[in-house]
Amino acid sequence: MQRHPFTLTELLMAIGIIVILASIAVPTTINAIKKAEMAKAQAEMTTIVEALKNYESTYGILPLKCLGATPADGVISGTSGSYTAYETLIRILQGENLTVNSKAMNKRKVVFLEGKDEGLLTDPWGNDYIVLLDGDGDGKLDPSTTDEPKGLDGKPWRKDILIWSPGPDGDPDKIEDNVYSLPVLWDKGEKKWVPDTL
Repeated sequence: MQRHPFTLTELLMAIGIIVILASIAVPTTINAIKKAEMAKAQAEMTTIVEALKNYESTYGILPLKCLGATPADGVISGTSGSYTAYETLIRILQGENLTVNSKAMNKRKVVFLEGKDEGLLTDPWGNDYIVLLDGDGDGKLDPSTTDEPKGLDGKPWRKDILIWSPGPDGDPDKIEDNVYSLPVLWDKGEKKWVPDTL
């Protein structure tokens, strides 16, 4: 049986087909990876929300006030000792009994949140999650009295915890790719996120 080598035309056709298939597959794969990362961020935020609720049911208070925030609703931010306030919060939820403002934060060393040994829990793009807690105990978050979550409608929500990620670009001011712990919809006309349910 005699073998015939590929002609230049056949070779160019094969390369053309491969290029066409790659141009279809690459964007689809990139989109699938982005959706998977956003789903991972949503799952992690849900886990942190549940850990905070368990902390509250154990100690009778959300850890916001203990981390140096005012009684109003507030974002976990700033530094506390050698850790940022966010790192402190995650370490406390992971069972460490850190002392903040002369107060032991997890006396029973209850593990509310499983996580990395180094105490950090970052979004899929390496950013700290941003945590907004109900500090005044009224059962709702009023973003107009604090650092408003970038990109969300400024009306009060009947939630006591909101967590969000600045997304792949790491910039919370570029709101299109921000990811939130509560269900949101993109308002194309206003170019902002609005809560899907209150």
